[in-house]
Amino acid sequence: MAQIDIVNDGATSHVNTRVCTANSGISYTYYGSESDIIDTNDSTYWGMKCTTGKDALSQTHTQYSTHEWSTAIHIDYVHAKQYVYSYTNGNYSNQSANSQVYLKIASSWVSIQSHSGSSNPTTWTDDLTLDNNGAGWDDVTGVRAYTYCTAYCYEGGRYRETRAYFHTVEAFTTQYTDIGLRLKTGTSTVNVGVDTLDSSHQVRVYKGGTVYGVPLVDTDHAKASAIRVYDGATVKALPIAD
Repeated sequence: MAQIDIVNDGATSHVNTRVCTANSGISYTYYGSESDIIDTNDSTYWGMKCTTGKDALSQTHTQYSTHEWSTAIHIDYVHAKQYVYSYTNGNYSNQSANSQVYLKIASSWVSIQSHSGSSNPTTWTDDLTLDNNGAGWDDVTGVRAYTYCTAYCYEGGRYRETRAYFHTVEAFTTQYTDIGLRLKTGTSTVNVGVDTLDSSHQVRVYKGGTVYGVPLVDTDHAKASAIRVYDGATVKALPIAD
């Protein structure tokens, strides 16, 4: 068994967008490259800073980092790190920010985390590991990080600044090694997955001078096969190889 980051898989597509709009006089500062989001380095980032002055009333700043793959899988956990900042200096000011993490589950984007605020400045860095209380998520084909900032004021200094950075977006799935172990169930053949042997493995197989462990997974696990094994306490399933 190995946990891999599907976002860094070669078959995953990546689309990143950063848009800031105002009625007048906006200035942009760009940071990083898109590869910084998936380089597994939390200290690098991709994003943008936007500022407006007296000629404007308000600005909105939206960013997405979207990563999709074609075959639905079980995701064990998601790691995402993102930063937002919204500030105004002027009379009648109003500023806010929102950051979210989404998974594409059964073809629909579902928010699995949301953070909102409206202080001045509104700012935070969320460095999150999300696992759905240990259950993960089934039928997943994508992960997305999202940020949205607004800044409004008129009279006085009328300076507005918004910033958003994506440091990391990762989605981890479990894979079991295929060493050629096959079992028949009626007319079907199951490719049984194995793992590097450790003391937890009750089922073991020897091949080519190496002893491998065969994990026993819950029967409702995303990688559970139709082959059942009683482990002395509960009924488990042999895992399907990747």
